[in-house]
Amino acid sequence: MLVHRLFKSSLIIVFCLLPLSAPAQCIDYSEFSHALGRSTLGDRAYDFVIDGTYSYVAQSNEGLVVIDHADNTSPEVVATLGLQTTTKSVIHIGSHVIVAGHNGSNNGLHVVDITDPLVPVRVAGLTLANGANL
Repeated sequence: MLVHRLFKSSLIIVFCLLPLSAPAQCIDYSEFSHALGRSTLGDRAYDFVIDGTYSYVAQSNEGLVVIDHADNTSPEVVATLGLQTTTKSVIHIGSHVIVAGHNGSNNGLHVVDITDPLVPVRVAGLTLANGANL
């Protein structure tokens, strides 16, 4: 049995070995975790989703930021899509991400086509007077 827990600040993996003839033994490897690489972002990152070797980051005033982490020792920003709002959250659905934002001229939900992660395209949106969070 393998249990994964992902927190926005770190990845903690707990292995639980369950042999049939012995009591369960759990080993916590969280104290051995370390960063493999890093990518510097210009503003606060509020939320992210991972799809394969790409991460989609809701980055405050920058909008949607796409990071390629195929080489996890050297992740790099490969695209940015400004949304004229403070982006707070992002969810992934198929070949799209939905980004929520508020405190700007474009409050609400933004549907972004990520078929080509290097060229994210806003394809639809819903303006909400008080903005949105997912």
